[in-house]
Amino acid sequence: MSKFIQSIEPDTEELIPLEKPYQYTCPRCGATQPVYLVPIATCNACMKQVCITNYEELLQNSHKNEHIRLHKNLDTLLADFITHTGKHLLTTNLMEFLRWSFGETLNPTEK
Repeated sequence: MSKFIQSIEPDTEELIPLEKPYQYTCPRCGATQPVYLVPIATCNACMKQVCITNYEELLQNSHKNEHIRLHKNLDTLLADFITHTGKHLLTTNLMEFLRWSFGETLNPTEK
């Protein structure tokens, strides 16, 4: 049985959406399916309701992955800034960068 799946009562009734679905295997019938909300999931094959424990860890992993994605996009944006303006980051303040970035959303330059 997955460390995230247990047939116990959840500690909250609030369903929390995951950024990306979590693949789990039903402890009763062995069917595998994606879970989009935690902590309660229902197996589509046997209709057994299970509680996903340690969902905080799933949410932390999701949060970490979101930061990784944001940093990759920031790297791309900074590279575009340097390419389009020819300015260096050491001599550019944050407001100048943000103004340029916002301007690119309104009227993108091609280079």
